[in-house]
Amino acid sequence: MSRRKAKQPSGRPDGDDKAAGLADSNEIMWALIQRARQAIWCFRYDAPVNVGLGVDEIVDQIFQHHAVWCMCNTAMARAYGLNDESDLNGHDVRLYWPRNAINEAFIREVIASNFHVDGAISEDVRSDGTPVLMENDVRAHIADGRLYRLWGTLREVKPGHLGPQSERVESAALAFELQPLPACLMRSDGSVITENIAWRQAFGTLAHIAARMAFRSAGTGGSSEIVLPMPLSSGPAQHHLVSCRWQDATGPGAIAGRAVCLAVTARQLDGDTGAAP
Repeated sequence: MSRRKAKQPSGRPDGDDKAAGLADSNEIMWALIQRARQAIWCFRYDAPVNVGLGVDEIVDQIFQHHAVWCMCNTAMARAYGLNDESDLNGHDVRLYWPRNAINEAFIREVIASNFHVDGAISEDVRSDGTPVLMENDVRAHIADGRLYRLWGTLREVKPGHLGPQSERVESAALAFELQPLPACLMRSDGSVITENIAWRQAFGTLAHIAARMAFRSAGTGGSSEIVLPMPLSSGPAQHHLVSCRWQDATGPGAIAGRAVCLAVTARQLDGDTGAAP
């Protein structure tokens, strides 16, 4: 008759073994986060946000409830011009991520994507006060209708980061180029076909960010008008009335299998009256 080899006692109760295992796992996870090349961030709320409310109320709570950075790594600290994560973890989120028009649009995109979004644009602030656009992949810890944490990765938006312009639409190219309103054309996947002179002058190196914001707010068909805080090349973001229209595409910009493109125009709104000039 074979006999099982008796398990050697560990000298610790089962509960102690589990606690030690969790401590080891946490230490390994923290080491991986710290050594990652990507900027990893997380912030937690002292009082959770009720995500069962309307969008406006959720946005207000996300900015009004006190939150602190936690589990941020060295790469994240360096993105803000800080020495290391000790200058970030435990500090108020508002120090480097203020409430402004771009960040409200950022949070609305996170909410619309059910708190699971890649490439959402925020406007953060470096330690020297310089504003900088960041591209974020965002996730959330939500339990029983309450948001406890937001976390993700970020990278600074560089000119041309989202891809170079591709071929221009030849039909009516000159009329499009000389149109007085900023305008651009995009494929159904959001890639830019062309921008006119006014679009490039208005948004400069941030033209691709303006196009992405318009595309993500355009809906899936037909025409729409929305107000968006577009990032100007000449200074802080300004609200624009953005008109979006899906239309048939012809020429080299057409998409195989789906010959449609998105035409976008943007008209800056008056800062005092909110009216289009």
